[in-house]
Amino acid sequence: CVCVCVCVCVCVCVQRPLSSLDPQVTNAMYTAFQMAVEKGPLCEEPLIGVALAVLDIQMAKESQGEKILSGQLIQVVRDAFKEAIHIHESRLVEPMYLVHLHCNDAMLRRLYAVIGKRRGRIITEDVIEGTQTFVVKCYLPVERSFGFASSLRARTSGMASPQLVFSHWEIIPEDPYFVPTTAEEKEEFGLPFLSQHSPRQVFDCHGHSG
Repeated sequence: CVCVCVCVCVCVCVQRPLSSLDPQVTNAMYTAFQMAVEKGPLCEEPLIGVALAVLDIQMAKESQGEKILSGQLIQVVRDAFKEAIHIHESRLVEPMYLVHLHCNDAMLRRLYAVIGKRRGRIITEDVIEGTQTFVVKCYLPVERSFGFASSLRARTSGMASPQLVFSHWEIIPEDPYFVPTTAEEKEEFGLPFLSQHSPRQVFDCHGHSG
């Protein structure tokens, strides 16, 4: 039996020289790390920006002297890594589009309504000098971009058409496991909370309902 104590920081860091560890152990740690970050605990997607510090590795007294299979060691270390990641208040990240839009001032409010409904975030709003045409830039979650162009054209009578370019990955700050339980939380977030919760929408997009 092997016991592994791990903490999550923000690569595997072992807090003693690698030369003092059995090569079988170090190889198992690196392999387990790759397996743990290849499929994260939330949506089984690759993890980014994660480091794991291995604080201690102990061999149970009754197992000392016994030969341990590499597969068994990798499984134990991988499970320890996954548990450490899971309890460290994990957050989802989602891909974001940078959206360029042209719209006249008469349709600007409708354009903003469509963007806001899809969790978009306005970056800049500039008017072309000598005209009533505005140039709007915003970030839009890729998950909410499906049907965005047609919805925008319908709301603005065809007077606004978007150009979408991938921009970056962005952390969703909300706890993906949060569910309102108290009366105050239910009043604040409302009953249809799960359908409006950003991480839950990403969960559903990946086919995870739990």
